[in-house]
Amino acid sequence: MKKRTQLCIAIGLAIIVLAVLVGIIISVLNRNKQPVTHSEDHIVSAAFIVGHIPEHADTGVLANYTYVTQATPKNTAYVKSDELNSFVSVPTQLALLITTKDTTPFTDDRLSALTKAVGDATKNHDVTQLDIKTPAGIQAIFASPDASCTLKSIAGAAQAQLLCNDKTSYQQQVITTSELVKKWGDDKPHPYINASIAKTDDNKNGLALLLFTTADNVITASPLYKRSGETWSFVTDTLPKQGETSTGGKAAGSPALDEILADKTYGPLAQKVFSSSGSDGN
Repeated sequence: MKKRTQLCIAIGLAIIVLAVLVGIIISVLNRNKQPVTHSEDHIVSAAFIVGHIPEHADTGVLANYTYVTQATPKNTAYVKSDELNSFVSVPTQLALLITTKDTTPFTDDRLSALTKAVGDATKNHDVTQLDIKTPAGIQAIFASPDASCTLKSIAGAAQAQLLCNDKTSYQQQVITTSELVKKWGDDKPHPYINASIAKTDDNKNGLALLLFTTADNVITASPLYKRSGETWSFVTDTLPKQGETSTGGKAAGSPALDEILADKTYGPLAQKVFSSSGSDGN
């Protein structure tokens, strides 16, 4: 009887120990799963991408550079408009300035290596390097469902810039640009659209200048629009020496443009959009 009692106690203790071990194993497995679940649910924002690069720059190509984060930089980045099948320039929300540690200028090879390294560092976070031909000075455009980044630099430069935006920061400008392109009335593709938009302080009036370019930096047109209230209307094509690719507008220096420049409301806005786009409004 005593032996049977001891056997029951031993079996009971074994069951308890086994249950504890199973509990520990399940707990460890659950902890190992948690980071994967968190990664899948994580929003890959502009701030995440800009912060992720220097945090993981201890080895490899990225270790050759120093990094400085810049909020609201005075620069523009390209974002994809699926509706237009174009890339639209928008004001940059956040930038990462990348400088070589040895202070030597970038070469084409170093820029290619940097582009690949940025892509490799972010690809596991649902960030994709878009397979497109980019204009001169643009090394690559990266996109996630929530953000877009443009890597900008040229050979001979001392610095590269990763210019990033959250989708919420550029969505409205892309929508407005899409509306203006439709008013242009030319169904030819516009691979890259540089959009410069200015509004009065009361937001009742506005002026927008679009610059249609190819990946080879060929300008095909530069239509100007004005907004009165909620309505945008086409004014003129401001591209000098208008060619066959220009539709329905007038050459720079036309009465329509002169009227805008002389207007008390639209004149100051014209100076802003022409200055921002790098075009000459005279």
